[in-house]
Amino acid sequence: MNQSNEIVSEILEEKIIRLSVGRKIFNRALRNHTFLFGLLIIILFALLAAFPEYIAPHEPTTILSDSGIQPQSTKYPLGLDNLGRDVLSRVVYGARASFIVSFGSVTIALLIGVSLGLISGYVGGIVDIVICRILDAILAFPILLFAILTLALLGGSYTNLILTIGLIYMPYFARLARGSTLSIAKKEYVESSRAVGSSTWRIVTRTILPNIIVPITVQSSLALGVSMLIEANLSFLGLGVQPPTPSWGRMILESALYIRQNLLFMLTPGLCIFITILAYNLVGDGLRDILDPKLMD
Repeated sequence: MNQSNEIVSEILEEKIIRLSVGRKIFNRALRNHTFLFGLLIIILFALLAAFPEYIAPHEPTTILSDSGIQPQSTKYPLGLDNLGRDVLSRVVYGARASFIVSFGSVTIALLIGVSLGLISGYVGGIVDIVICRILDAILAFPILLFAILTLALLGGSYTNLILTIGLIYMPYFARLARGSTLSIAKKEYVESSRAVGSSTWRIVTRTILPNIIVPITVQSSLALGVSMLIEANLSFLGLGVQPPTPSWGRMILESALYIRQNLLFMLTPGLCIFITILAYNLVGDGLRDILDPKLMD
């Protein structure tokens, strides 16, 4: 009976500690203006990506004028593009492509990279050597050249874009997870888990993974900005999201010959890319400060 009471007491104490840490993190997030500002911008653009049909004044593929490109006016605040389509509507719908590709690719990179990093760092030996050499081989390729080669062979669909960018960024997550695992695997609490007979799966998922989640979370927020920039570059080269689906990078490509007729045709999608990536970086910097264990106390 006494042993059962002790177990219950330990569980309750652990839950109280977790609640206390969670409350500290939440309070620190509310006081971090950099994080809040970046998060607000991301939420606004995410709303554009999620509900463009309720925000955009027109369908992105609707041709509104046979005369082609037009400068901004009261009826069309950002003007019309070279095919007579509303630029504002295409910018709003273009957020969807950028967000889908960036979040999808980072999710792929995160799942594969962290898994490989945990296996490599914990198992070691020949497994570690093989995984590290594979990662080195991927990193040896220039990022843009690797993406161009892959998409030229597979085509520029959403799925291929997400897989390609995810594969490009996967080694960075793997290396981060491996390095963190190598340092944590030597800690006393990990050795204690081994001593009491915990399985490898339990040690990795319940003991090591929670202790490396902070740097991975920060890296994920920064990776979102990088993946969005890669997608914009590929779309600008004609290898990203294919027309008539609007994409910010593709819009910059389409506007290159019409700067004099409508400057906002090029400037607006470029500013959207800049502001969104800046917001991701602000959130990443804020998370680094919020989740820093040295500042928790």
